[in-house]
Amino acid sequence: MKKCFKCGQVIPFNENKCPYCGTTVKSVEFCPNCNARLEDNPDYCSNCGEKLYTICSGCRKKIPGSPKKCPYCETLLR
Repeated sequence: MKKCFKCGQVIPFNENKCPYCGTTVKSVEFCPNCNARLEDNPDYCSNCGEKLYTICSGCRKKIPGSPKKCPYCETLLR
């Protein structure tokens, strides 16, 4: 996962711009739960087992963490 240095949101590896604030981002690969370094774009943290992505039910995009709303299509998520 990457973390936007401007707004602090966690964003997908494959995004070069933060979908929350539009800032261009650089890769920082870490687990948002335990801060362990991640390798090879995993779906779960190998250190703590944290689920790293949610699939949006509206647009089907892979979203980091467990947000309440999709940053792409604004679908409310469980």
